[in-house]
Amino acid sequence: MGCLRPPGAERRTPVGIRRDARGEWRFRLKAGNGEIVATGESYPTKQGVEQGIEAVKRAAAEGDVREAA
Repeated sequence: MGCLRPPGAERRTPVGIRRDARGEWRFRLKAGNGEIVATGESYPTKQGVEQGIEAVKRAAAEGDVREAA
């Protein structure tokens, strides 16, 4: 399990990785209350899901929030 932490945040958001029914890897991002707030696409390898989590970390740290149209 990894964690996401935006810059300046004190608390880490847990990210769990698991195999799905087809044997592919996925990740889940959980809120502080344990509720799943996001899931990743499936990856054929554990290395792939770990790279996907790293990509989400970079995007979250560099991104800004915008209202969706």
